[in-house]
Amino acid sequence: MDDCPFKPGTKRYNLWYNDKAWRSGYDLAKKIHLNGKTTVDTKNGKCDHLGDQIGERDCKSCGDRTVKLKVYACSHPEHAETTIPECNKCQHASRSD
Repeated sequence: MDDCPFKPGTKRYNLWYNDKAWRSGYDLAKKIHLNGKTTVDTKNGKCDHLGDQIGERDCKSCGDRTVKLKVYACSHPEHAETTIPECNKCQHASRSD
């Protein structure tokens, strides 16, 4: 696996080699980005990094309610996945619209 795009010793480097699900999500996000596919609108328009929904995550800030947030592939090399609230706050968001 010499194709790791991350610096040795970083969290992403360790995820690349030790977490197959994380790496699959990163690879999927990269393919989506290369195909120019963006499927979800954020409050600020479409983010060029945002890809297809790849899962769900429990909402930790929703109090006692059971709420699931949709998780999307993200082609930015520092993320690999995101939710719409995270994308709306992200400093790496890229809007071409």
